[in-house]
Amino acid sequence: MIQYIYSIQNKLDNKRYIGYTNNIRRRKTRHFYDLRTNKHDNNKLQRAFNKYGEKNFVFEVLVELDCTPQEILELEKEYIKKFKSFGEHGYNLNEGGEHHGFISKLDINDVHNILSVLKFNKRAGQVLAEIFEVSKTTISRIKRGDSHQEYKESFDKLSLDKQKEVYNCFCIQFNLEYKLLENNKIQSIRKLSKSEVFKVLALNEYNGRKMKQISEIFGVSPPVIRGIISGECYKDYSHEYYNLEEEERIKIYLNVKEEYDLQERNFNKKFNEEQILEFLVLLDLGFTPKQIANVVEPKIENIGTLQRLQKKIIYKYTIEKYELLSSKETDNILLNIIEKYGLLNKRLLFRNKFTIGNIFSVLELLKKGLSKNEISKKLGISSSTIQGIKKQRTNKSAINLYEKLNNLKGE
Repeated sequence: MIQYIYSIQNKLDNKRYIGYTNNIRRRKTRHFYDLRTNKHDNNKLQRAFNKYGEKNFVFEVLVELDCTPQEILELEKEYIKKFKSFGEHGYNLNEGGEHHGFISKLDINDVHNILSVLKFNKRAGQVLAEIFEVSKTTISRIKRGDSHQEYKESFDKLSLDKQKEVYNCFCIQFNLEYKLLENNKIQSIRKLSKSEVFKVLALNEYNGRKMKQISEIFGVSPPVIRGIISGECYKDYSHEYYNLEEEERIKIYLNVKEEYDLQERNFNKKFNEEQILEFLVLLDLGFTPKQIANVVEPKIENIGTLQRLQKKIIYKYTIEKYELLSSKETDNILLNIIEKYGLLNKRLLFRNKFTIGNIFSVLELLKKGLSKNEISKKLGISSSTIQGIKKQRTNKSAINLYEKLNNLKGE
């Protein structure tokens, strides 16, 4: 089985969290979902994330290897030691080889009980989390086999009759039926159904409507909508929604838009994955949403979607895919953008009198040692503009593009 060693690194102080997984995309998504919603199992990493912000943390795959679970556990120990991520210089809570960086308080009997309830009961995660004093995330990981894998394997080897026996004993010991009934009462008094919560989250993600407007649509108070969007309530539904693929979330949005005859705000144009990857490459080079809207074809009239993309609050699945691309792959996307849109012949903004190619010419002449007055006469660009380019006070995105292309030529 393909296994991975990965790290979550704080770019400011280089502290790391080291972990292992057999599903790298799901693991990354889970870590950052838990961190964003302030419910990560690793309190040390959570506090740092809250303090420094998501922009200062980077997810990196360190090893991709076809090996056994035991071998990857040993490798995790080696990398924790290598990066000194256990202790004051990192975010790991132990020396590795256990369950994704935290010390489990669940033994084999606990895990067998949890798995038996999950097998013979629906929607028991919250009750199990309360009984064993762990998070619902931990219960979900046990169910999927992401943690306590050996205990799950031993449970799966039990006969069906033995599994039922474990379940029945647990029900009697903890009065499970009563607790499930009480939990279902809480579910039953919710004002919004799962599909309605999905619609609320889709409107917030793709339409940018204010909480008051959304609350009027669904007949609830603005604080309820605020709680849904912030993840303070309806957490189970919110978790399900953000685990959907981007296409499914867009479909929910389009359906609710049609159902309530809503006027679009920030979703005037649906972009495909190729376009989103292009926009992300340009954003990383320092292009602003306004500049991107001006240089691509056809020009984008409403930059709201680009602004939300810049903040990484939409197209999250595509953003995650982009972050896993190699530098060679992003370089190829950049070269394709230049050819596809004739980028060097475009002006960064409509009011600009010169193109990106003109800025390149200024930079080339500066490189050759010409003065700003000589360049001004030669190219017909004001000396103040040339001074701004020279000092990198203006047109930074074009300067970054010029340096990037020079680096690629050097390679």
